[in-house]
Amino acid sequence: MPLCKVKSPGNVNAFNKFLETTVNFDLIDTAEITNAVAYIPEMDPISLNFQNAGFENNLIAPALGFLFYIVQAHIGFVLVQFILILISHYV
Repeated sequence: MPLCKVKSPGNVNAFNKFLETTVNFDLIDTAEITNAVAYIPEMDPISLNFQNAGFENNLIAPALGFLFYIVQAHIGFVLVQFILILISHYV
């Protein structure tokens, strides 16, 4: 809603901020992990609305946070399962 310039009262914004960690699956802080694994350059936000919403840059890994690592793990599990299926057909 903040990205679309929808005006809302302060209590609605506070409630949305409260639910943001649950909706985004931010169970652990991944900023340190992301900075240790990859170099993320400093960028200017796309607009003031994005900056107010917490999007400091337009890269996907810092924007998604924990959800990015969940997707990466899922892709890894699918690849391992595919490899195991191929091995089971030849053994």
